[in-house]
Amino acid sequence: MSKANPFDAAKNALKQADYAARRGDLREAERWAENAEILRRAMEAVAKEPPSEEELDEEARAELLHACASMLVDVTDFRFLTEDLRVLGDSRVLGNAAVIELTRKLQDKQRYDEALALGESLPRHSPEMDYSLFLARIAESAERWELARKYLEDAVNG
Repeated sequence: MSKANPFDAAKNALKQADYAARRGDLREAERWAENAEILRRAMEAVAKEPPSEEELDEEARAELLHACASMLVDVTDFRFLTEDLRVLGDSRVLGNAAVIELTRKLQDKQRYDEALALGESLPRHSPEMDYSLFLARIAESAERWELARKYLEDAVNG
């Protein structure tokens, strides 16, 4: 996506949704439509009120990064490096809601190590929130019993 603009990316996502719907794969069609909607909202916000350069650098890039990461989760043969996901989570470029959404998508695709790598940043950056049960379920699904036990103990001990 080096030279593609968000408009082209959204248009492509809608085409993918259409192809998936024609094949009868409604779940895949919904995923692509969701990605297109994220890009559409980002473009609409920029069109309504052009942001300052600083806002553009932070907010628009975060929205575009979220949309691209979300689309990459849906690509069947693509896998993130777990270290890259740790860096993404620790960077705080994406808000907690975006990190949770991507973590859940990875979990739904049974890509548990990737989900854990990204999700593990949540408690470090929001200590007031308890993500222990959320992460314990992912660790259990990954059959990482010691890690699941640690998260469950954290949840019980508060």
